[in-house]
Amino acid sequence: MEHAAYLRLRAERYFRLARAKSDRRIADNLEALGREFLARAETLQAELASRQQPLSRQSDPRTE
Repeated sequence: MEHAAYLRLRAERYFRLARAKSDRRIADNLEALGREFLARAETLQAELASRQQPLSRQSDPRTE
């Protein structure tokens, strides 16, 4: 999750930079980068969640 959080922080930084730019082309490019980082964070988080899910479904032999 650390990596996903880092990617989200980077995305937010690009979004803030985009809002601060008056040049529309630069702002659009920064927003696109932000969306890329956000998408990567969501993908990473989903992959990590899917890997952990089967582990939590396994029964604990101590409780059987």
